Amino acid sequence: MKRIVMIVLAFCMITSLAYSDAAIDLANYSYEELVSLQHRITVEIMSRQEWKEVEVPAGSWMVGEDIPAGTYSVRPREYSLTIWYQRENGVKNYYMVTEGDVVGKITFIEGTEIELSSPAIFAPPVTLGF
Repeated sequence: MKRIVMIVLAFCMITSLAYSDAAIDLANYSYEELVSLQHRITVEIMSRQEWKEVEVPAGSWMVGEDIPAGTYSVRPREYSLTIWYQRENGVKNYYMVTEGDVVGKITFIEGTEIELSSPAIFAPPVTLGF
């Protein structure tokens, strides 16, 4: 009797593993579904304690599409960096950051366009420790 139960359990485990592999077959997803999945994965990765930083190339980026909305610390990859972005009240604002400096906490709201004059390192916001 124990053998039959063990065989049934083994069969159930094998079929569930085979089903789970089929469930993540990305070829079955549409382009829009893949983009949505990529966005959700990026947001989840950035919410993890293990996430340290990401390099964002110079250019114009849309928050919520290219960069997840949220709060970051930002520093130049090298030399200097100017960050242009629109605040909640519609006023365009900027930070000028030189090598060795960091913007400790900046919040980018979904739908906001930001412009980077040079590559930047986005990381979790700096905490004050109290």
